[in-house]
Amino acid sequence: MPKTRIKIELSKKEDAILYAEKTLGRNKTIQKRATVLYYAGQGADSISDLSKMCRIHRDFVSRTLKGFQTKGIDYIYQCSRGIKHSALDKIEAELLADFDKNPPASIPEAVSRIQNTYGIELTDTPVRYWLKKRGFIISSQEQFRQKPI
Repeated sequence: MPKTRIKIELSKKEDAILYAEKTLGRNKTIQKRATVLYYAGQGADSISDLSKMCRIHRDFVSRTLKGFQTKGIDYIYQCSRGIKHSALDKIEAELLADFDKNPPASIPEAVSRIQNTYGIELTDTPVRYWLKKRGFIISSQEQFRQKPI
């Protein structure tokens, strides 16, 4: 399999951004991505050579190049870690409308209704956090929210 030469075209502004992020980046991932793209802008004989120049694993180098091809320079700032989407987010409007019409008396009741109606298997804790984040109050929680006289 012949080696393909790696060379990406960067504007002067993009080159400056990459250099700044590679040396002063906010976190390690941004620094590593900027380093890969900076050296790819200068040119390399292959992904292996680029990997050796950057001292970064070749899988990370190839993922970074693919991300750059699809998303451009903004790819260095995109991080998918830490963003965990709940299965309830997909049915949020439906679920909140259903709970507004007929509020559950407790979290276990809410969990069982979600399992029966929507077929989503969850435990109590994620449902409790999801409802709390949306500001929804279960009727059994109402007594604790009232101020004592």
